[in-house]
Amino acid sequence: MNRDQFEKFRDRQIRKKYDLVHMVPHLGIPELSGVYLKNFYNSCKRYEVVLPTNITASK
Repeated sequence: MNRDQFEKFRDRQIRKKYDLVHMVPHLGIPELSGVYLKNFYNSCKRYEVVLPTNITASK
């Protein structure tokens, strides 16, 4: 896999996980929300993605 393919793969994976984080709460199972959020954060850490402060800031 070359660099361009890797970046597209990484972006697609992060986008899917981010979308799941926002979709799961509507299912009514709060435990899944935490699992998917942790999965999203771990993926960002693995790919060394710097998240914007509006995502990482606590309410």
